[in-house]
Amino acid sequence: MIVDEPRHATGEQFSDVREFLALVESDGELRRFDGADWFLEIGAINEAMAQRRGPMCLFDAIKGYPKGWRVSSNPFTSYRRTARVLRLPIDLAGVDLLNAWREKIRTVTPLDPIEVTDGPVLEHALEGADIDLFRFPAPQWNELDGGRFIGTGSATITRDPDEGWVNVGTYRNQIMGPNLLGILAVAGKHGRLQIDRWHARGEAAPVCVSLGHDPTVFVEASYNVPAGTPPFAWAGWLRGEPMDIVRSPIHGLPISATAEIVVEGVVRTPDQQPKLVEGPFGEWPGYYAYSSLGETPIMEVQAIYHRTDPIIFGAPHVKAPAPTIFAFPLHAGSIWDDLERAGIPGVTGVWRLGAWGGGAGGMFTVVALRTAYAGHAKQAAAVAMATRAGAYGGRYVVVVDDDIDITNADDVIWAMCTRSQAHEIDVVRGIWTSPTDPAIPPEERETGMYTSSRAIIDATRPYSWRDKFPPINQFSREKAREIRAKWGLD
Repeated sequence: MIVDEPRHATGEQFSDVREFLALVESDGELRRFDGADWFLEIGAINEAMAQRRGPMCLFDAIKGYPKGWRVSSNPFTSYRRTARVLRLPIDLAGVDLLNAWREKIRTVTPLDPIEVTDGPVLEHALEGADIDLFRFPAPQWNELDGGRFIGTGSATITRDPDEGWVNVGTYRNQIMGPNLLGILAVAGKHGRLQIDRWHARGEAAPVCVSLGHDPTVFVEASYNVPAGTPPFAWAGWLRGEPMDIVRSPIHGLPISATAEIVVEGVVRTPDQQPKLVEGPFGEWPGYYAYSSLGETPIMEVQAIYHRTDPIIFGAPHVKAPAPTIFAFPLHAGSIWDDLERAGIPGVTGVWRLGAWGGGAGGMFTVVALRTAYAGHAKQAAAVAMATRAGAYGGRYVVVVDDDIDITNADDVIWAMCTRSQAHEIDVVRGIWTSPTDPAIPPEERETGMYTSSRAIIDATRPYSWRDKFPPINQFSREKAREIRAKWGLD
C-alpha cells in the first residue's frame, strides 16, 4: 500500500521521537538543557541523569550550533519510560515488567508497513559538496572517546544481497570525516553478515543509518529479533499500528518516514575502504576497551536527509550500575524463554546485574530456580550460558533459589556466599563474546577472534541435603506482614 503522506499519532501513541518527548514531558520525566557544549558537557550531564535513573534529556542551543538542532539522551532509564516504549502497563517494575515483556513478545504478529511517497525525513537533502556530518551537534560523550559519536541510539539498515531480507541493527557510529561514518557491526551480527555477503560478490554494500527516529525503531534495532523478520513490520506490531516508510532515494532501502536524520551511502569492499582508527568509546562494560584500525566498516556517505530542526536520538552507555539503555535487562527475557524451550522446569526468573540493555551483553546472569532434582541448577546454568542472548559478552551465570530477589545484587551475593562452595565453580572456555570485553588479552585481541570464559555458580541449597540446610534468620512474610500492619510500618 502506498499513500502520499505519513499519519500522526494521537493520545499516548507516538510515531516519532518528538511525540515521544512530548509524552515523556507530560509524565514529568523530561529535563531540558540549553547552551551545553557538545564536547563532554552533554555526556557528563547524561551520565549524571543515568546514574540517578533520572529524566530523559533534551539539549538545545548547543554550543556552536543553531537553536533547534537538538540531542536527546537517557531515554529509558526509568521503568515508566521503558514501559511506555514497550507498550506495557506503566506501573510495573523489575521482574514483573520483564515477565510482562515475555508475555507480550510471544504475541508478535508483524504489521506490514505503509509505504508513503514523502515524509518529514525528506524535508532537506544534503548531497555532493554539501555533505558534512559535522553540521550536526554530535557529542563527544566521554573524556577518552576517539571522536564524536553521532550514532549511539542509531539504526543501521542493510539488505541481504542473496535473499533480499532487510535488517535493522544498532551499531555505534563515529564520525570519521565529513562524509565518512564508522559502523561498528562486529562479526556475527546480522548487519555485518549482510555487508560481508555484498563484499563476497565484489560489490559495495548499500547502507542507510537512521540517527533519530521513533524509539520503537530503536527497540527493534537493539533487540534480538530473529533473522529474516521484516524489521518495520515487527516495529509496527510493537507500536500497535503500521509504520510509515519511504524508500531511500539512492538505494531504495526502507527508512522511517518520520525519522529525524538518515545517512545514505555504501560500505565499499575492504580493499577500497580508507584505513582509519575507530574508537575507543565508553562502552557497556564500563571501559574504553575496543579500538581498531581497518576492522570497522566505514560508510562513504552519498546523501544526508533530515527534518527541519533535527533531533539526534542518543543512547550512550554509562558505567554500571547505572542503566545503559533500558531500565531492566530486556534480553534476560530471551534467556528465560530459551530455558523453557530447552525443557528446563522450575525457572521463576532471569535477570542481569550491572549491565542492563537491549542489544548489549550482560556479564552477570542470574537464574532463579525451584530445584526439583540433582543437577537441575547446573543444567539451567549451562543452557543460560549457551543461548545467543546469554553467550554474547557474558562472564558469570549464577543460579539461585526462588526465595532470592534476583534484581538485588546484595541478595544474590549473599546467596553465593552462603549456599555455594568456591571449589565447585565450573569454568567453560572459548565462548563467543564481544570485542568490547575489556579482559580480552592484547595478543588475543590482535587475532580478531573474540572469545572468553564463563563461570557457572550453583548458589542454590545443595539438593542432596537441602532439607537439612539451616533456616534463614528472617521473619516469615506472613508474620512480618502481620506485625508491620499492627504497628503501621507498611
